[in-house]
Amino acid sequence: ETLLDVYQSISALREPAAYRAWLGLVVRKHAERHRRRLRPTMLLDRVLETEVDDNADPAVAAERDERIEHIRRALLLSRDADRTLLGLRYYAEWTDAELASLLDITPGAVRKRLYDAR
Repeated sequence: ETLLDVYQSISALREPAAYRAWLGLVVRKHAERHRRRLRPTMLLDRVLETEVDDNADPAVAAERDERIEHIRRALLLSRDADRTLLGLRYYAEWTDAELASLLDITPGAVRKRLYDAR
């Protein structure tokens, strides 16, 4: 994919002396895309769907607590815009339509942003 991208976009390179730096950017872009595809993710929807049962097995409770802590750490590392969007959707229980109105985008775009943020 990287070589194909280089071949198809080489005509956009204005300064031949910058080839090495430009090639590095193209390679990094593709490497980052590949890394994101391989990154294991836990969808926030699934974790938040888990019901809390006070009489649950201690091992189940420990696993739940671990998942909650994992989510907290992930939210701390996320961008402010993503954290706000996730908070409004899952904690304040805003609908896609309400978020779309707030952000002046379509509900489909809201779902895409939520997917990316998760």
